[in-house]
Amino acid sequence: MTLDEAVEPVVIAVTDAPAPITGILDMALVDSRWRLRKLAREASLATFEAEGYGPGDFTWRVPAGMACRAAARRGSDELWAGFIAADNDGRLAFTVPVSAVTPLQIEIGACKP
Repeated sequence: MTLDEAVEPVVIAVTDAPAPITGILDMALVDSRWRLRKLAREASLATFEAEGYGPGDFTWRVPAGMACRAAARRGSDELWAGFIAADNDGRLAFTVPVSAVTPLQIEIGACKP
């Protein structure tokens, strides 16, 4: 597990019952192939910095059926964008198909239930 060095203090909660997810403010990372940091969530937008090798595979826990627009940027250049949708179990899985050897900014927003 890699914790976000940009966040202090670190709080780790261990439970058998996951917290309810009602929207983008509550979305929770399930897994990621790339390293993430600087996660910020606002009412309609989640952003984070990501870097790594190979394809950028991400899975988040969100409300079932939620659909969003995701984009990868480096500076002002949009390198990839796509529409993504959660399955019936609330798994929002997508792949960013661009190189992130140099960190990228990922945005998830414009979500609809």
